[in-house]
Amino acid sequence: MWPANLVGAFFVALFVFDITQKNYDQLLGHAVIGVFLTIIFMSLSVIIGDNLTGSLLIVPTTFALVFLLTVWFMNESIKKRGCCMKCSCKETPEKKCESPSHLTATPIV
Repeated sequence: MWPANLVGAFFVALFVFDITQKNYDQLLGHAVIGVFLTIIFMSLSVIIGDNLTGSLLIVPTTFALVFLLTVWFMNESIKKRGCCMKCSCKETPEKKCESPSHLTATPIV
């Protein structure tokens, strides 16, 4: 029954996060989805066992974590190179915002 407990704990944490961030419009949706998925995982644990149900939970979670980490590392790499996805600076005569696609490097020859 550990997969159902894990899903329930995730949605309780999401519920608390929504409250702390004052996202009250998302509370009902997250609560309904959380109860629904917890019941599904509890039923699957009883029907096919904890190990198979856990694999149904862990495999997509692993792919999602790898995807999120890849996006985060790419974003950090872009920031370290001095690029920006959207320019947050205000244009002044001394400092102009340029498009991130504008290349300023000179060739090494």
